[in-house]
Amino acid sequence: MMKLSQRGELIMKKKITAFLIAFVSLVSLICVTQFSNVQTSKAATTSDPIFFVPGSYSDQNSWDSMYQQLDPSNVHPVVKLNVAPNGAVTRTDVRAGNPGERPFVTVAFDNILWNDDAVYANAAGLQSAIQSYQAKDPFTHDDFVAQSNGGNIVTRYMEAYPSTACGTFITVGTPYNMRANNGDPADPLLISQAAGAGRLNPSMKVYNVIGRNGDDTSTDTVVARESAMDGSHIFPGHTASLTYLYLSGEDAIHCNQVSAPQMAQIISKYIDLN
Repeated sequence: MMKLSQRGELIMKKKITAFLIAFVSLVSLICVTQFSNVQTSKAATTSDPIFFVPGSYSDQNSWDSMYQQLDPSNVHPVVKLNVAPNGAVTRTDVRAGNPGERPFVTVAFDNILWNDDAVYANAAGLQSAIQSYQAKDPFTHDDFVAQSNGGNIVTRYMEAYPSTACGTFITVGTPYNMRANNGDPADPLLISQAAGAGRLNPSMKVYNVIGRNGDDTSTDTVVARESAMDGSHIFPGHTASLTYLYLSGEDAIHCNQVSAPQMAQIISKYIDLN
């Protein structure tokens, strides 16, 4: 039978333990709140760029038609950054634009292959390109638009080089499960992206644009439907939101997405261009 003094000690230990748990929980809550406040993306200013990243087998001219739709008056500055396999960045200032307009910046890569290694290599190249751009044009906030495998490159970049700069990430026709067909197991890249999702900016809004309507289970002629939807394994719980949007008709076809009028409407709606 337990002695009274032992029972008293046990009760006291439980009270101390309960107090410590409550204290640690309070401190953790304060820390999480402070971290969330630090992570909140700042509002874009006129010097803050919008980076456009093309997909595999594409070049630095891929987004030109989209720029014309977004900016028919040619008032936005346009810059093109091309990344060589060794990480060297070539900059072309296409148009100076008007003061007070956000720059449109294309980042393209000489390595245009559609495979996991290209994603890893070009994510590092994207970091080099952004550092190169920022050295000449400092900024505190950016947004990203990416098509096809460009979406994987941007996702990998954000995980490998964590930052709170990006406010909005729009990706269209991205094969998160690479070349997998519907029902296939996860590609190593998808597994890696899902594992690294904790390094994404928790204040970032993600818009995953899918070729074809919401009830259409076919591909966009290149990317399997499930692969395009597999951002669901990466972003939820790690970003502020993940929203699925859908293209229809000719705009949904993979090769048309970078110049699709519906895509221009989506960009204009969800990113502050001015």
